[in-house]
Amino acid sequence: MRRSPCILASCTGLLALAAVARPAAADPIPAVEIFRCGETLDLPGTYVLIQDIGPCERDGIVIAAPDVRLELAGHTISGRVAVDAPGCGSADDQQLGVSILEAASNARVSGGAVSGFTTGVLSNGPASRLTALRLHDNCAGNAILQGDGSSISRSDLRNGQGGVYVCADDVAVVANQASGHREHGIFVACGDRSRIEQNIADRNGPATLSTPGFGAGIEANAGRGHVIQENALLDNFFGIILFRAVESVVRQNDADGNVVAGILAVIDARDNSIVENTARGNLVDALDESDCPVNRWTDNDFGTESGCID
Repeated sequence: MRRSPCILASCTGLLALAAVARPAAADPIPAVEIFRCGETLDLPGTYVLIQDIGPCERDGIVIAAPDVRLELAGHTISGRVAVDAPGCGSADDQQLGVSILEAASNARVSGGAVSGFTTGVLSNGPASRLTALRLHDNCAGNAILQGDGSSISRSDLRNGQGGVYVCADDVAVVANQASGHREHGIFVACGDRSRIEQNIADRNGPATLSTPGFGAGIEANAGRGHVIQENALLDNFFGIILFRAVESVVRQNDADGNVVAGILAVIDARDNSIVENTARGNLVDALDESDCPVNRWTDNDFGTESGCID
């Protein structure tokens, strides 16, 4: 069927009408600039740190609303707490670099440094995402994740009592480096189904048997269904510890040069699969202190081993 060509005037009118009918694109909401300590972000949106801030007298930044994106833009938030301060972490002496409150779900914090606080980042909000951060010299801990479904990735954590502390379900700790902490590089204290993958944990815990203290590159202290895989555990006090973890998988990790054991499963660890790991140059490369045979050790490469290991 042949279509009639439109008359120029009528076509022009139709195009004009279409232009009027088409809704105008909304202007993007500009990011809010942050330039001082003590700000509380209580509305959803994007916030950008435009300069280094601190030393802060109290908390650096508080995220109180859901769906907040905080971009540090290469800058540093600094506090006044010495990394070796006596009594660091006591209830009356808490100073937080970035505090994500429980109501602040889906928070995003990325791209800068936080140092000199009691805790670098304390996240109680579910589904928080910490990415490309440098968290160092925060005396009690560099990152604490207590919201379900949260994650930390591609971040560098150094010095202080601990690197990453997890107490929530379905947390991911991926592609970070945790170095030089007095106790643990990565510590799963509670919660189920943590995913600890592709991290480097080195020089965490005492450096010798005669040095007081305790620590490990990675410890799953409790919970079930964790996956600990493809991590490098180098020169820690212990490499990997399974304490009360159950039904978890430890796979394809390298644990070398640790002071005591490369991989340790203690009495209450059970129904775990320890598969295709390599451990060399530890005092004992692999040690299972559980009641035999409650864990499965398969296709590993160990120089020395002790206890209930197949």
